[in-house]
Amino acid sequence: MFDNLRDFWEDNRTKIIIISLVGAIAVCLFVPFGKQSQVEETQQASSFEINSTSKYSTQEVSSAFSINNNGNLYVDIKGAVNHPGAYQMNDNQRVGDVIEKAGGLTSNADLNRVNLAQKLNDQMIIYVPRKGETIPISLNSQQTQNNNPSNSTEATVNSNAEQHASSIGKINLNTATLDQLQQLDGVGEKKAQKIIDYRQQHNGFKQIDELKNVDGIGDKSFEKLSSQVCV
Repeated sequence: MFDNLRDFWEDNRTKIIIISLVGAIAVCLFVPFGKQSQVEETQQASSFEINSTSKYSTQEVSSAFSINNNGNLYVDIKGAVNHPGAYQMNDNQRVGDVIEKAGGLTSNADLNRVNLAQKLNDQMIIYVPRKGETIPISLNSQQTQNNNPSNSTEATVNSNAEQHASSIGKINLNTATLDQLQQLDGVGEKKAQKIIDYRQQHNGFKQIDELKNVDGIGDKSFEKLSSQVCV
């Protein structure tokens, strides 16, 4: 048997060597190529996963941004409404929508001086005046400083009512300063400050009779003051 193998080797030695070399070369070439293909496939899979995750994250952030930036704004409504305060609204809504959200107008609201169709702006102040009332000084000052009519409603001062009140020497309880209130009979600095404190705590005077609710002003004091003040 060994003789036969040796004879076979002697007769086919050259062929066997060539076949072995070709096989070795093929193995050397195939193994790196296979590894490279596997690496490329792994890299492609990782790249796809990263891109998918990145795309998902971008969509998530974009969605979150659209939720947080969906046109919401905040406005502050004061005056003759049932529930004054700050409200979150949409940028496509109007003054009338805010009034409705604030519980509607009170019975003494002066609707003729409010533009219900005015568009809303963020941080907007809406003041709904009462009949015969002048706009508080603080709101008028703010409107002048901003110099932008869109920051407050059309509820402007009734100049005729102001001139009439001025001509008869009455002091408006809702707009008077500390010094102006001290011009009233029997009203000093402390009592004037109490009037201002009451005005701020109760969102203004609705009628002059409310003066009797101020600490230190009784029926007798009110009788003296009633002809000197207005709202």
